[in-house]
Amino acid sequence: MVFPGADGVTSVPESHLPAGFLGARRDGVKLLVVDRKGGAISSDIFMNLSEYINEGDLLVVNNSRIIKASLSAYFPRLGKYGDFNFGTSRKGGMVLAEPRPKELNRDLRANDEVQLIGPDVSAKLIRKHEEFERFWWIDPGVDGNNLMTVMKSYGKPITYSHVAFPVSEDEYLTEFSRVPGSVEPPSAGIPFTEEVLDDVEGAGAEIAELTLHCNLGSLEFFEFSKKERLLNEEYSIPGRTLRKMVETRSNGGRVIAVGTTVVRALESYALENSIDYREEGSYEGSTDIFIKRGFNFRAVDGLITGMHDGGSSHIDMISALVGPEMLQTAYGLAVQWGYLWHEFGDMTMIL
Repeated sequence: MVFPGADGVTSVPESHLPAGFLGARRDGVKLLVVDRKGGAISSDIFMNLSEYINEGDLLVVNNSRIIKASLSAYFPRLGKYGDFNFGTSRKGGMVLAEPRPKELNRDLRANDEVQLIGPDVSAKLIRKHEEFERFWWIDPGVDGNNLMTVMKSYGKPITYSHVAFPVSEDEYLTEFSRVPGSVEPPSAGIPFTEEVLDDVEGAGAEIAELTLHCNLGSLEFFEFSKKERLLNEEYSIPGRTLRKMVETRSNGGRVIAVGTTVVRALESYALENSIDYREEGSYEGSTDIFIKRGFNFRAVDGLITGMHDGGSSHIDMISALVGPEMLQTAYGLAVQWGYLWHEFGDMTMIL
């Protein structure tokens, strides 16, 4: 199967700016609706999301908030400038990071110093990540708390070439963004507005939250496609959310994940635990799960997500849920219908 954007085979229409920059509403993006049981594929507007929600459904959202994890940097041995993107992973005082542009990796080596511009901090490359050589374990030159302060003061959101120019972190925030920690945006929540949420609740559905802090997400198809796991990410699921999931299922409702991050958290939890009542506290865990074809979904019945490149691990997850043939058909129609890809683009709903 070749999906649009897969490994550079087929280009896709990209969203270059947030909707507001173009005088549009966040909830005015298109919505690709895929009925995986009935086989119907249709197009709508995201503000009409509630029309596809049933009474008794539960939408689970990610309340992680993006942090400014990219710092401008100078690489003294190479005499070159670039960016240093920090991840969420920590190990023995080291922090996961990625030098950008990616071409720098060809010439960098262990013990190279990296001067972080602005805070006047010198970091040091220790060794490459054991599975994904694009990333490095580094000594950041400051402890964890001070690193967060440095990023808050001097950092910028991690962005990639499909975004026309750097935008404010506010553009990545959602109605649910409350817990700082993600270095990449949990972007499925971006089109949700108060009006959309009111309509969803008016249709008889409920909203529950969890937290998964998104790690670095720049891996290309050839870097992960033959792996059995992805980068580790930390998550926390409140007892209330687990209780609402049990109630929803027992009453015949659907558990609909808002974002692939929510799927990762819930399905990782379900692999290790029964989905049971937890009235108090929350369940803390971590996941490196790679969901692909043949996966047995235990926790979610549907998914609301963006339009993903065929060369991303998200496509493997969505294919596992809807089937690769149906997803290829849906994405082919989306291209014909003028859908836009990436975090500021259009949306997909799979039920």
